[in-house]
Amino acid sequence: MIVVMGGLVLNAKYGQPVEVKNVKLDTSTTTVEVVEEMPEEWLQEAEAARQAVIDRKRAEAELEAVQSEIEALEARETELEKELGLF
Repeated sequence: MIVVMGGLVLNAKYGQPVEVKNVKLDTSTTTVEVVEEMPEEWLQEAEAARQAVIDRKRAEAELEAVQSEIEALEARETELEKELGLF
């Protein structure tokens, strides 16, 4: 499963199309090769992509919080201006 996910990440990163098909295998003639580990470069790229998503989500949440604070401050400013007759 890790190999498939790593492959999907790399395909998405480099803009290659991903095609998934349901295939029934004839188990009497099929050989399954077990891959023990992925190349280190793939793991590093997958980790970098994962971290980039985390960093972007954090920045988006922080931006939303700052925008909310600005809106609240602008509303308070308007209230104070009305109270002081400056509006």
